[in-house]
Amino acid sequence: MSTNRARTKSTTSLQKALQYRGLLTRVANQLGVNRTHVGRVARGERQSKRVLCALLAEVERIERRAA
Repeated sequence: MSTNRARTKSTTSLQKALQYRGLLTRVANQLGVNRTHVGRVARGERQSKRVLCALLAEVERIERRAA
């Protein structure tokens, strides 16, 4: 059950984060993958723990700077 909550929280955070300009491109460049793959992971169409962790880390970094 806690896994589902964590997944829901990450999905909600990522949906909100998709509004950050350049987020997908920055993460794609960091990981050396295609931007569309990162976008699909962010929208929940694909699964990649590596991409998901990088997205969440970048979102956290952005939000810390904004605070």
